[in-house]
Amino acid sequence: MLFHTKKKQKIKLRISDKKQKIKKFIKISFIILSILSSIILIIFVKNFIKTLFIEKNIFNIQIIKINIIESEKFKFKKNFKKLDFLKNTDIKVGNNLILLNPEKAGQDISRNFKNIETIKITKYYPKRIIVNIKLRQPLFFYKMSSKNGNERLFFIDKYGVFIPDKQNILELENFLIELEENTIFVSNFSENQKKYKINKEKIFLVSEFILYLQNNHFDFFRKIEKISMNDNFEITIFFKDKTFLTWGKYNGNNENYNYKEIDEKIKFFDLVMKDLKINKKNKEVHEINLQNMSINYDFEKNELEISDDSFIIVK
Repeated sequence: MLFHTKKKQKIKLRISDKKQKIKKFIKISFIILSILSSIILIIFVKNFIKTLFIEKNIFNIQIIKINIIESEKFKFKKNFKKLDFLKNTDIKVGNNLILLNPEKAGQDISRNFKNIETIKITKYYPKRIIVNIKLRQPLFFYKMSSKNGNERLFFIDKYGVFIPDKQNILELENFLIELEENTIFVSNFSENQKKYKINKEKIFLVSEFILYLQNNHFDFFRKIEKISMNDNFEITIFFKDKTFLTWGKYNGNNENYNYKEIDEKIKFFDLVMKDLKINKKNKEVHEINLQNMSINYDFEKNELEISDDSFIIVK
């Protein structure tokens, strides 16, 4: 009796083990079938999308619009067209909009055109691209002489970004101002360095100064040929008539220095030049020094008080 009981238990264990193996097999088979089904579905969907949206030209680019921010300030060279920005990119009529990578296209364009400050490319489905470009506004130019005597011309914006003449795409105004080397580069650079270190702080301060003159004292501004700022942030202005003006220190428009001081100094400068012209001495003037002058101009009374420290040097 005991023998039959043990035999029955062994049979039950075998049946149970077979059932477990069958369940495990079914489970593995189900997982494999699910994976195969997913792969087949992905391939089908991919081919469906490719056929419907790519090969059928549903999302092909048909409209490209390029916006130049503040475009009234910029004039392109005659041989340059706005579509030239898109050369060597995938932004072309007929190309697929889905496959276009806006970030990469923007990086490619910025790399080819140093005039660009910012660029944003936006896709509008099903067929439109908008390209918004903000251009750098050159304020200055700098002539760099090489060891072999050749001269390279660079244009510089208010952030100290250099735009090589060959890469410039703009018709620049005649009153771009030349920057002296001591304004552009850090003075303590090593002669062995391959590249000079740009002094962006001084360039930004001179830009702020010049932009204020351009927007508020244009008659004074257009007489300027060259400008210089030393390491003490003292400005010297060279005029087109070969007169130069020792302006003095400029630390930026802040609590220690505001634009009113510029207004007062130019007011005094205009009075001095008017007086010199009346007395026919303006041709003899070589330097006007306003560095140590103390001015207090009362706009309400229209009175100008000037300390004795201000002076004019005459040839």
